[in-house]
Amino acid sequence: EDVRGTLFYDYARLIEQIKPKVFIYENVPGMLVHNGGNTWKVILSVFESLGYTVSYSVLNAKDYGIPQDRKRLFVVGFKDKSVKFSFPEKIPLQTGMSDYLEKNIDARHYLGKKGFEFVTNPKYRNRARVNSKIIQTEKANQQFNWNGDFVFEPLESIKKRKNKDAILDRAYISNWNGQRGAIRQLTHRECLRLMGFSDSFKIVVPNVPAYRQAGNSIVINVLEALFGQIFKAVNIYD
Repeated sequence: EDVRGTLFYDYARLIEQIKPKVFIYENVPGMLVHNGGNTWKVILSVFESLGYTVSYSVLNAKDYGIPQDRKRLFVVGFKDKSVKFSFPEKIPLQTGMSDYLEKNIDARHYLGKKGFEFVTNPKYRNRARVNSKIIQTEKANQQFNWNGDFVFEPLESIKKRKNKDAILDRAYISNWNGQRGAIRQLTHRECLRLMGFSDSFKIVVPNVPAYRQAGNSIVINVLEALFGQIFKAVNIYD
């Protein structure tokens, strides 16, 4: 009953109508334990009642080439019950956040004193991680609103920027981890890069929707890895 009337119910209805040979369903890992696990049991039973054999696993973006600690539950269902499917193996992470940063940043992305003190407060370390090799993405707090994550930039680096005067006029300069500098918000483009989107992807919406668009997306690298395994399972090759 908890599932009926939710977005999942609409998803199941579409599967029933379209009858695809294969489908991918994505949700947060907490779905596995929601309502004592009963919700998940209902979801699995619905998929099975529609005539699909399903496999599911929690995959993390950091295990598929993206420096982001983003865990998501994936379900892959096949109409052909003879198909043998396995989830993609993990690959070593070879990039860090610095590989995804833009070179020219507008001064408006830099935080003032209140923002700087908030994101460096140990109390909120798990919600606003700065300069971590793995970026924390699941965060919720009402005391200070922000979009995206943050990066610390040393003062010497800021002084080399063409718009250094504008940045220094706006940014709060202080010490963090033994260095003096400023903290800025990641740009829309940087957030999209951290979701696996190439720079050819056009941003055609305003600020807040653009950040939301990136945050609500599925990491491209994870999808590509899943597609690769699906193609192998049904004998589709390049």
